[in-house]
Amino acid sequence: MSELERVVEKIRNGLKAAGARRISLRREHLCKVLESDFGDEVIIAVLFPTSRADKYLVKIVPASKCVELLYGCEGVKYTPYGLYALISKDDATEKIATKARRVYEISRKLS
Repeated sequence: MSELERVVEKIRNGLKAAGARRISLRREHLCKVLESDFGDEVIIAVLFPTSRADKYLVKIVPASKCVELLYGCEGVKYTPYGLYALISKDDATEKIATKARRVYEISRKLS
């Protein structure tokens, strides 16, 4: 298992810890997109590589606040909603769980 695959697995674990029921992974050219079903909301976590080998940038955003065709790397990057997390393989699960819970709670208040 590669370093990136380990980080993706830790992000999955963080999303599950935040309450996600189902998680699907989509690989794109410049990023990895994880769509997680929280029942009444879909939360998208997009993993971007950085210039540092041991760090990754993740943006977590409610799908309801994204234009449907722009779920990919660029669309999520430019939506004004969501939270960013700079993660390493060591702290990915905890940071993603915290941010995903917060995004989910905020999106429920906004709808």
